Amino acid sequence: MIRARRVPSRSGARRGAAVALGAALLTAAALLGAWTVRSMDGPWGSPGRPGTLIVERCTAGPPAGGTPPTMRCVGTFTPDRSGPAVPGVSLSGPVRPWSAGDIRRARLPEGSRRAYTGGSGDWMVPLGFAAVLLLAGVTATGTGLGLWRGRPDVR
Repeated sequence: MIRARRVPSRSGARRGAAVALGAALLTAAALLGAWTVRSMDGPWGSPGRPGTLIVERCTAGPPAGGTPPTMRCVGTFTPDRSGPAVPGVSLSGPVRPWSAGDIRRARLPEGSRRAYTGGSGDWMVPLGFAAVLLLAGVTATGTGLGLWRGRPDVR
């Protein structure tokens, strides 16, 4: 009796690759989402210590690619509660009539020299990208596991 040798199907390799791709996309989405929540001001709260930035100097940058001009100010950050003042902290934003000696409310993340003001909405883009990665990861994993296959109509 002649026995036929079984050849592994390519669909099994494709399913495994789809599951691996889905796992990688889900991991990337989780990392990006966690980074966004930990490092950006959003509806979940504000990272960093609140305080004031005493402006020392400001420079305005030209508009780029249809965006309005931006302003970068450098100064000394003083936390509201205990802690030493941090010199050389930068704060970027839209061009405003700021000058040396102005005092601006800001937040300074731990170990950073870049302060920010709340309510900027900068968190929307990375969190939106994390959501797209999450959707792609779920789709790829579901495809690899065969969750999206059509089921026969049973009557």
